[in-house]
Amino acid sequence: MIERKAVEEARARENGWELPVHCLEVHKTAGENQPFRLHYHDYIELLYGLSGESQAIIGEKSYTMKKGDLIVVNPGEAHDVRVDKGEGAYYVIKFLPELLYAQGKSLVGIRYLLSLWQDEIAFAPAFRAEEIGESGIDGCIGEIKREWKTRSAGYELIIHASIMRIFVWILRHRCTFTPISSDLPPETLALLEKTLAEASAHLYESWSTEDAAAFTHLSYSYFSRTFKRAFGISFSAYIEALRLREAEKLLLTTSRTVSDIACSLGFSSASYFTERFRLRYGAPPHKFREKLRKMG
Repeated sequence: MIERKAVEEARARENGWELPVHCLEVHKTAGENQPFRLHYHDYIELLYGLSGESQAIIGEKSYTMKKGDLIVVNPGEAHDVRVDKGEGAYYVIKFLPELLYAQGKSLVGIRYLLSLWQDEIAFAPAFRAEEIGESGIDGCIGEIKREWKTRSAGYELIIHASIMRIFVWILRHRCTFTPISSDLPPETLALLEKTLAEASAHLYESWSTEDAAAFTHLSYSYFSRTFKRAFGISFSAYIEALRLREAEKLLLTTSRTVSDIACSLGFSSASYFTERFRLRYGAPPHKFREKLRKMG
């Protein structure tokens, strides 16, 4: 059995500068010497079918992509696209999550992003052409393609606007979210934003809601209420989701045992980690990894 692991893909660069948006058109033919290459990156990726039939593999799941279909890949998700028969063409739009942050308030964008991945099983990332219908997404894709190709003055703004329109349709069509309450004090919002960054830095430690509240110098009850009010989930659910996404990456990029991963990410036991992982991803960790190894 071949040991298949996901690899990290660096941010795209042009003339030495990192690109917040990167677009490309891909054509593949079945049987070509194209190795199976599961990879992940910091971008949100939109895959849009142009012709033929392709298979978008995200983690251990596979989604058929035909003309007019749209598939969303979240940051950090291991994925690849392959063609099993005939030919397939698709368009790729990769953009950093920061592009979605509105009016300089990053919490707004983060709130919407959480709607995409706080329930991995509930959110189906594939949107069929008939489901998209008259949404105007095909027009947005066409506009992005033209602007990326010509690079006329202000092309970045037009691409940005088109991505925003696509993303708003996705949120309204598939996700459940509520805007951040406008009456939350600005200083509290700033503390919550710092807490998100601090939570990411403590993935490999037993950082609890009590620790987060102490970090913000807020009472436990006020912090808990305010965090859930702002993001729609409790802090404990949020940091567990972060740790499970990190566990997914470790399962796909390393040979570390399930017990080792569970212990390093602060889960109380391997059995508890296995149950939480299964509830979120629909398969226990070892099955999740085994299915990847059999692909190719």
